[in-house]
Amino acid sequence: MKKSLLETPSMDQEGLNPLYKFSALALLAYADKYPSMKVQKTTSTLKQSINLFETLAYKAMSKTECLPFDELIVKRMLKRKHYYYGAYLAVVSSLPILSKVMDDKAIVDPIIAKTSEISSIKALDNLNDEYHGVERALKTMEIQRQAFLNRNFQLPKAETPLSKAENSIYALAALTCRILSSHVDFNSTMYKVFQADLDRYFKGQMDSMLQKVNGKAKVDIKEFLMNINEKGVGNVWIDVDFCFLEAFHILEEGEYRAMANIRKAIDLIFKGCNVYDDIADFKVDMAHNIWNSVVYLALDKGYCDEDDLIQPAGNLANTLERLGAFNEAMQLGDLIFLKGVEKLEEAKEYTKVIDVDALKFNAYLLRLFAIRKWLIEAKSPLRLLKILRPTVSDQILSYNRYIV
Repeated sequence: MKKSLLETPSMDQEGLNPLYKFSALALLAYADKYPSMKVQKTTSTLKQSINLFETLAYKAMSKTECLPFDELIVKRMLKRKHYYYGAYLAVVSSLPILSKVMDDKAIVDPIIAKTSEISSIKALDNLNDEYHGVERALKTMEIQRQAFLNRNFQLPKAETPLSKAENSIYALAALTCRILSSHVDFNSTMYKVFQADLDRYFKGQMDSMLQKVNGKAKVDIKEFLMNINEKGVGNVWIDVDFCFLEAFHILEEGEYRAMANIRKAIDLIFKGCNVYDDIADFKVDMAHNIWNSVVYLALDKGYCDEDDLIQPAGNLANTLERLGAFNEAMQLGDLIFLKGVEKLEEAKEYTKVIDVDALKFNAYLLRLFAIRKWLIEAKSPLRLLKILRPTVSDQILSYNRYIV
């Protein structure tokens, strides 16, 4: 049964504890060795970006058609940790790409555009999961797509708290569009790439939702891997940076080749992280009758059959843990992740502008973020070392040819 928005949870501070903040600062200090990521510049850019994002989000949601920013947080439609982490990851990915062509003040714009983009996407996912059936969820995604792409986007009329919450989320998407339009030619090469990737992302999300309402898709792990691209958010994330790079710098052919490799790398790295998320979310997904990559892999490896999937999620998780299915799923994520890292290495051959080594470091940073739950739960130093270092067995390596 879907929730009512009249329920009022406490103010969200989840994920913003001192340990996370200290870890983030420690990693930034380690990244100081990369030319584009000097710690003083990185930390000041992060602080400035978060403050400005909050200011702009408050303003964007101040219209009568919207739920105010604070209320959106209280209702947990948008969690503070999402835009804090979004800003953090935006900073460490934008600086390596743009620090040579944009000054410290200007570079905040693409960072806020990315923070707003990922916050809007995550918030709408939360809202649709908690409050909407499939038909309404599909409608909200189409409106959000228009907000991302249409410079003349107008918020729908809203009278209920839920419809106003939807509008607040659309307002974040419109903020991304507004920032892009202030700097980027919408007829440019990279903006057209961004537009195509955004359309592909929404089609993948909608197709996935329709599969759920029509029954589970009868696919195996091979088909799952070959079609996982369409709903990944990696490209629409990094495309924002490339739109700004093209707007602020005359690019040679080699730079476009580098960007193509980096786009593929980020796509694969995000997809690998999605597999890590599937491990962490396994019990929740199964409780909602959702099959994810862990299930497809376990079926393919013979650790269970479809009849086994009707048992309580906790029992199934214990069985798969004992059989090693979760470790192999981690390795599958590592296989996809490492293919992305290989693409970053290829990109280094073509660019003199982008700090690819810093992007590579940040890929491992993103991986740490994605597996943080496993790191916290690690019971032995040996398991901790295995988790920290990407590892792929020969059995999992056989899936390599299905990753596109």
